[in-house]
Amino acid sequence: MERYETITGSTRRSGAFSTIWRCRDSLTGLDNVALKRVRLCSGREGEAHSDREEAAARELGALRRLRHPNVVELLGAFAHEGALHLAFEWHPTDLRCTLGRAEAPLSRGAVRRLAAQLLAGVAHVHARGILHRDLKPANLLLSADGALRVADFGLARPCLPSSAAPEAAPRAYTHTVATRWYRAPELLWGARDYGPAVDVWAVGCILVELMNHAPLFPGGSDIGQIAKVIATLGSPSAERWPGLLQLPDYGKMEFDFVAPVDMRCILGDDASDAAVDLAGKLLSYNPADRPTAAEALQHAYFELPPGDCAAQTDRELQALCK
Repeated sequence: MERYETITGSTRRSGAFSTIWRCRDSLTGLDNVALKRVRLCSGREGEAHSDREEAAARELGALRRLRHPNVVELLGAFAHEGALHLAFEWHPTDLRCTLGRAEAPLSRGAVRRLAAQLLAGVAHVHARGILHRDLKPANLLLSADGALRVADFGLARPCLPSSAAPEAAPRAYTHTVATRWYRAPELLWGARDYGPAVDVWAVGCILVELMNHAPLFPGGSDIGQIAKVIATLGSPSAERWPGLLQLPDYGKMEFDFVAPVDMRCILGDDASDAAVDLAGKLLSYNPADRPTAAEALQHAYFELPPGDCAAQTDRELQALCK
């Protein structure tokens, strides 16, 4: 702990069970280190919260397996006074704050650049056999030069394909993961056996939010969240989603039939055909119909149009990330 010195007056970020300070590494002299303190103990001295320990262990285990330009890099880890401390490179802001400060929707080039970086980071996470399970703008850090990095792996889990699990012991994850606005429909209906497609759904929500400068499904409750999704994508059907009727909570609530809204109406008339197509694929009801993150990166949406100015996009993102 003596190695890291808190920078006086530096920004501090606090969560339910963690606090992040900007620190100076006395060993290297770097002053752009973020030190995340994850509390492992409850208010009673010496009494550990097993769920906090499990989350901290998951985050540490995931980060040690990841190394990619679009994933936050773990610089070090140690335990001290009932807490796990994780050291990362300091990032001045995150995507939620950036969108909140922006006075107008981002340019097409900026949205494309951020979406590509997000998908590249998620593709690496999935390739390493990890589910993030909490992708949202607040967990996407931005550096001063506009580089995006996937962060906060407290809900991450190793992921094996269903085919790799014995029939008698299918995957049994909790469905109460992911912040509600970005939670995939299979999770909203209680799925316990799921895979990387839940992260891909969240990417779809974030992509539309980047384009529209507003959250796509801002539900106020779990039932309200389902209603928001249905109001936009229409009523799901077992014909298009074969596993729908087997979801644990499907059928416990009834909704009137709703026809889907054209994705172009959601994104606006000036949205490109490629943007409309990609958003629709990422936000497919049936998880099997969603592309993988790696496949989505190959979509025509990411082909640079004639006259695209990379330098202008760089300047826009750098200005937003100050």
